[in-house]
Amino acid sequence: MPPASDFDAGAAGAEVLVGDPAPEGELEELEPPQPARTNAVKTAAPPKSLRIAVLLAIVVFLAIHFFPTRTYFGKAIRGVSQDHEAAAWMGINTGKVCLVSFALGVMLAAFPGVVIALQTFNPIVSFGLTNKALIVLVLAGVGSLKGVLAAGFLLGAFEAVSVFFVGAPYREVAGLVLFVLVLMVRPEGLGGRWQ
Repeated sequence: MPPASDFDAGAAGAEVLVGDPAPEGELEELEPPQPARTNAVKTAAPPKSLRIAVLLAIVVFLAIHFFPTRTYFGKAIRGVSQDHEAAAWMGINTGKVCLVSFALGVMLAAFPGVVIALQTFNPIVSFGLTNKALIVLVLAGVGSLKGVLAAGFLLGAFEAVSVFFVGAPYREVAGLVLFVLVLMVRPEGLGGRWQ
């Protein structure tokens, strides 16, 4: 049992905390607490680097779509890729076309690296992205740009939904399951043609 002096001090402290009761009829009305105001729209905005990445991806996609079909050099690249010897007989400099095609391929391969570096820098980030790129390429069908777009969106949506249902650790497994299912149903890919 505590000493009497400690007990008395504790009782006096309790009176200070509780306070004197208000006389009858003079009760104070307390206002309910107001919720803290937050700007939900501003906090939900994507970061600037992600907005830049999406904008650049749209520009590159449109350039890849229109370059081979609307420019002379794009048509020359398509001609050389279909028949190298016939393109040379038609007066196309096949060596120059192959060199520029390789340079364009390297630039397009470097583009995702730059976009990823805007958001995060991690030396092992490429392993997961390489697997996703291969899955999207096979799902789309080789040579189908619209199929690549559809396969990318399908893979992203499927993985996002799988995180909700089975959890984040199994996201990659869900992507591989989708990969196998699409190959079983459409071996030529989503945008490919059966040959």
